[in-house]
Amino acid sequence: RTILETALLDVMYELPSMSNVRKVVVDVGTILGESKPYILYRNENPDLPSQQAAAVE
Repeated sequence: RTILETALLDVMYELPSMSNVRKVVVDVGTILGESKPYILYRNENPDLPSQQAAAVE
């Protein structure tokens, strides 16, 4: 739980004011602090980039 809270700290504060977000994807890079969470917006193509889709599976 602490690991996810640390990885999502910025998103937890920004997300409530963002009305067009469909989902937030956390991958290995996010957990390791190498990248930010991937925010998928409602008006975007629902397919995740291949690298992040592989991380989700």
